[in-house]
Amino acid sequence: MNVAHYVIVRFRPLLETGEYANVGIVAFDENSVALEYKLAPRRFRRVTQFFDNVDAEIYSDSMLFIDKELADLSLFVSGKPRDTALGIFSSFVRQREGIIVFSPVRSVMTPESGSVVDQLFDRLVRRNIDGPPMRELRMVRKIQSSLKRAHINSFKARRVGDELMPLRLPLVSGSSRPFVIKPMAFDQKTTLGIIDHANIWRERLSYFIEKNILDPKNILIPIERSTKFDDELLEDAFDVASDQIHRLPVEVIDYESPSADQTIMDFARRGDVYRGGLR
Repeated sequence: MNVAHYVIVRFRPLLETGEYANVGIVAFDENSVALEYKLAPRRFRRVTQFFDNVDAEIYSDSMLFIDKELADLSLFVSGKPRDTALGIFSSFVRQREGIIVFSPVRSVMTPESGSVVDQLFDRLVRRNIDGPPMRELRMVRKIQSSLKRAHINSFKARRVGDELMPLRLPLVSGSSRPFVIKPMAFDQKTTLGIIDHANIWRERLSYFIEKNILDPKNILIPIERSTKFDDELLEDAFDVASDQIHRLPVEVIDYESPSADQTIMDFARRGDVYRGGLR
């Protein structure tokens, strides 16, 4: 058996919320004294869809930059004594501020030194669809599938807002008075992340309502809480966040309630221009 030390590469463009997406793995193999890494593609739709108010080029440029840094680092540690190379790796991945950050260093036993990066990447990046940044995407996809089965076809990802606050939302009807379904998930790992997620979207939607960009009667917010809260403070943070969203003059529903699917369908039919909804 061999020991490999690794970190998860994370894209964290919004420092105020602390939300991130796992976008790569960097590992140091003690047996081969080699540093290996694997990064998500520079065009990673799941990430850019989640951070919808962040320019996609920021993600692309950030990945290009860290790719070059890691390539240089891999060459630099090549041929160094094991302890020296491990020290260089540990220093490089030390906690830092910025758009690209690293998780704390972890260790894993592996029988095949050359396979650890691919294994970790598959488990922690490629299949990490239920992490904080991806849960809302899962909700969106499920709602899209339900709408498609019901032959409700006008809800698509569309841009709303004005020059001051342009946003691309995932489920917007193609009408002059758009209907919006904005799923919200609260599976962030910190109390601040949970509360900030609610406050950011409350402020955005309040702005759209105040500027008559959106009609509050045409906004539906399905909320999904985490099923994995193991801390009373996280539970309290969710209660605060939920209260903030419920203060909006819009329809807010529990996404996991038995009536949620029917409520979403009824709302969508009212806004579906292809089925006689509002134009």
